[in-house]
Amino acid sequence: MKKSLGLLVIPFFLAACGSKFNGLYENSDHTMKFNFESADKVIVDGYGASNMEFTYTIDGKLMKLQLPDGTRVLQILDDGSIFMKPDIILKKKS
Repeated sequence: MKKSLGLLVIPFFLAACGSKFNGLYENSDHTMKFNFESADKVIVDGYGASNMEFTYTIDGKLMKLQLPDGTRVLQILDDGSIFMKPDIILKKKS
């Protein structure tokens, strides 16, 4: 029984480790948008960036966005939304 349970858990664990974002995320007033189109690239539009492509990585509940002036660390909320300081929450659009 223990062996079967372990076999069931492994695929879920591997899927969670490799999870990436996809699609469009934006804030409530539509002034900031992240469009995830590939496994490690995001197109950012808003607050000084106009459709600029950046690289990102996921480290647990943190998203590390590689900007020209350094790395910006964003928080991934429990519902899958992205939190940026000062008070911006980007939610997935359907």
